[in-house]
Amino acid sequence: LFSYGFTKESIRFYKLVLKQYPLNSYAQIRIFSETNLEELSRAEIDELFVSNLNLLKKYYNNKNILLTYLRIAKYNNKQDWLDFFNFWLNKNNNNDNIIKKLDEFKKTNDKNLIELITIIENKYL
Repeated sequence: LFSYGFTKESIRFYKLVLKQYPLNSYAQIRIFSETNLEELSRAEIDELFVSNLNLLKKYYNNKNILLTYLRIAKYNNKQDWLDFFNFWLNKNNNNDNIIKKLDEFKKTNDKNLIELITIIENKYL
């Protein structure tokens, strides 16, 4: 459906799939990545951010998820997240630099960001 331009219909379909199969990450990713932020209130965008953190924690290298989160962080002025996403999307493969930057990002007051960085450190490095 997405490939033929039926975005709204596809999102409705994937929402039905999620009701039947709530652990279907593929459907959740499709809905999350294709959600039009301009059609949502600030509260709905905050809810979108929080309710999809499981995707970010599991697929922290998925560019579509990262770019969607970057858009949300920009929209809601989440500066710590913006800085993190800009770094993570543009990182090089220098592990020493990555470790140093991740430690800097852990100085935030945002518990979700700290948790994500800890997951990355434990699995990635």
